[in-house]
This record gives sequence, C-alpha cells and structure tokens, in this order.
Amino acid sequence: MIDSHCHLADEAFEVDLDEAIARAQAAGLTEALCILSAGDEAEAVRARGVREGWPAVRFATGVHPHSAGGFAERPEASVDVTRAHAGAFQACGIGEIGLDYHYDFAPRDVQQAVFAAQLDLARERQLPVIIHTREATDDTFAILKGAGAVDGVFHCFTGDLAMARRALDIGFYVSYAGPHTNQFISLSADAKTLRLQDTLADGVIVEHTIIAREDEVEFQLTAHNPSSKRSEAHWAQPCVRLSAFMGFDEKSAGNATDYLPRCFIFLDGKLARLPTRDWATQARYVPGQVWCPAPVPRTDVNPRPLSPLVPDNGLIGAFGSDEKTFFATAWEPYQELFQGVARCLHSDFRLGGLLPGERRTIRGKIYLMPADVPALLKRYAKDFPEHRRKAR
Repeated sequence: MIDSHCHLADEAFEVDLDEAIARAQAAGLTEALCILSAGDEAEAVRARGVREGWPAVRFATGVHPHSAGGFAERPEASVDVTRAHAGAFQACGIGEIGLDYHYDFAPRDVQQAVFAAQLDLARERQLPVIIHTREATDDTFAILKGAGAVDGVFHCFTGDLAMARRALDIGFYVSYAGPHTNQFISLSADAKTLRLQDTLADGVIVEHTIIAREDEVEFQLTAHNPSSKRSEAHWAQPCVRLSAFMGFDEKSAGNATDYLPRCFIFLDGKLARLPTRDWATQARYVPGQVWCPAPVPRTDVNPRPLSPLVPDNGLIGAFGSDEKTFFATAWEPYQELFQGVARCLHSDFRLGGLLPGERRTIRGKIYLMPADVPALLKRYAKDFPEHRRKAR
C-alpha cells in the first residue's frame, strides 16, 4: 500500500518522526510520496531526515498557491527554485501547485503566472503534477490547456461531478480526501460566545456555537445536509491536547504514555485511571485505546486498540498537574471514548450520514473543575441524561 500524498517533513513531525514512520509501516504502507514546498530550507533539512528514516519515501516539490506571493515580481523565478529543489530530492512529481481563490493568500494573477510556470517545468522534466485548486475551476483548466502535455492528480478534490469529468477527460486522476472549510461568524462583546460555520466537501454545513463559562465550555452544533445526496460524513473527533494542563512539555507529546495515570474513564461504578485492566495493544493503528458504549457496534469505532471493557458513561477526563483539578468531556450522540496519541482525549460523536435535507443537533461539554468526582457526575447526569440509558 502506498500513501500518495503526505507531509512527513512538516515541523509537526519533528518530535516523533520515527514513531510516525513506524505507525505508517505497521498499518501496511510500503512507500509514500512526501510533498515539499520548494524553497523552504527548514523543511528541506527535515526532508533529509525523512529520507534517512524511510528510504522508500519519494518526493514531489513545487510552489503552493498560498506561497505564490513570494514570486510576485518574477513569477518565472519559481521555476528556478523548484528545479533546484526537485534535483536535490530526485523529485518524481511537481506539486502542490495550482490556484486557491478561497483563501486568496496571493493575488490571483500572481497565482496564475506561478502555476503556468510550474507546469512548464513539469512538461520540461516530463513529470506528473499534483494540483491544488479551490474555487478556481475555469482558470485552472484554462491554464492546463495552455500548458500542453501534462498529467497528474487533482489533489484533495472539492469540485462537482462535471469538474471531475473534465479532469478525467484530460488524463488526470482525482483524489478525494474529505476536506472542509471553516468560517468565522461572530464573537460576542464579552468574548464568551463564539460562532463558526464549517462546510464539508459534500456540502454538509455544520454551525458551531461555543460558550465559555467559569468552569466549563459548552458546544452547540447543528449539522444540515442541504444537498440532494446522502452525506458520507459519519463521525467526528473533538480532540483536546492536554500536555500543558497535565504539566508536560508539548514538544515531547508524540506517542507518550507518561500521562496515562492521570487520565480516567468510569468503570464498575467508579473512576478508573488509565491504563485500565485488560489494556488492549493490538490494532491496525497503535498506540491508543478505544472504549465502545454498549449500543454501538464494535466494528464502527476508531481502528485503534479496542478495549473489551464497556464504560459506565460517556465521560473521559484527566487530572491536572496538581491532581486538584479535572478536565472532563462528553458529547451526545457519542460513538466512542478514545485515548489518542499526542496526549489527547476524545469523546467522539456521530453524524451518521445525513440524508438529503436532514438536520441533526450535537452538543458537548468540557468541564474544568475541582477534582470532586460526585460533583462531576452530578453535573454530567444533569447535562446528558440519555447517557445513562446508553451505558446499559
């Protein structure tokens, strides 16, 4: 199995590159294509480390449309930078390149000129291209037509069926990676209520209202499918990274297990610290631990080690560095409890593949309070009465 688009040279992997490679190989990956940003010398240093750690990795490089502004004076100079980068890493592709009219981080005319120049280089070197295009369909195809004989893949495709057919008709592949865009809506005058809107690739709109209070954060979500087709977005992960709360250095997070004794779920009527008994270690992806509530099919959860234990409720949490405070979180409808990598905890919720016109509400809480178990359970029972039924 080959990962045709990854960013292992990103600074996010500096602390755990070896572990990330090991996880990829354990999942069955034999090769990977690592995408580089032409001219980014810091990334180039990290890419050499990737090559040393996993010789089977190959590279592609190019000037992303977000970075095109750096070549506003001389768009053709992007070719020199990419050519040098491609030579240094024996690149087997040019990309990501293209147009992004959603964010418009660079002027559109500059994006177009840089894109055209990069295509010329790809044709010269007879290399495929990795195209990033967003809200720029007609200009993208016009520039491709002018470039002549090039092929490749439309990465992270966000277009419609007609656009996909246009890409296929000129010999390109289409990659579906499930992206979404988000939009700031408003922030209250006291800065305690934030409203956001996410639009998924298949058109589902998720409206978020996030309310910060003295010792909790409340999440009110509404997901709506305005399209004529069923959505394939089934569940989501509200991931909270807890290194700072628990007194650890974030840079050492990686696949750390040092924080597990501060984390907890509820089993057999009482708080149970991690690692629990019967700790699972085998799965498609390791490490981590998943707990599945009674009504949820055990085949419909994250492919991490799945505990044989059924939690009492939908709470998962951790003690702070002083052992005097709690972080705890719960969501409804919840699908699983999940102790993830990078010192994070989740209560993951289900969207369920919304039908055309269907609307669904989701709610969640983060509790930040004194480490008083009865008080936490009392608040949780009031906020999520349906979870008592789900745990049975």
